[in-house]
Amino acid sequence: MAKEYNSDKLRTTKLHFNEGKSFSFSENDLWLNEILGELVDELDGELSDNLDCRVNLEIQAHKHQHYNYRDVVLVKGELLAKYPALSGQTGEQLQQELLVPIACAFIDGTFKDNEELQEEITLFLENQEWDLYYHFNGVVDLKPVIHEYIFLNRNPYPGSD
Repeated sequence: MAKEYNSDKLRTTKLHFNEGKSFSFSENDLWLNEILGELVDELDGELSDNLDCRVNLEIQAHKHQHYNYRDVVLVKGELLAKYPALSGQTGEQLQQELLVPIACAFIDGTFKDNEELQEEITLFLENQEWDLYYHFNGVVDLKPVIHEYIFLNRNPYPGSD
């Protein structure tokens, strides 16, 4: 069951240990709409009528107690984005669809300068590999993380498959 929530920030104090809390976001949430806008910026504001432009993010978040990193926030879910993009070959607009699994761990920002973590981009927790991010002052900022998931996974050359 998804909860209504429109902020890109999760407060660690509102999450419980080993008890998932569901969040549902879409293009109706300003922060996610801004990311979607970046995807279609190259179209110069001219969208074809027959192409879909939407994004949906469903996640579960909970805290996990770790012996080294204390309270770790684990966020798992799925991101679906449908957006138009210009074909690299024809210059015409094409429908693009991106379905990306989300699995990230947020540890306290005080560990960011930890020598052990300098080269790490993932953590292994709860028998799973999680992408490593940091939260600051008890606030998990989803926007830059979701932005990274989208732009690292989108097709850089639409129409060339």
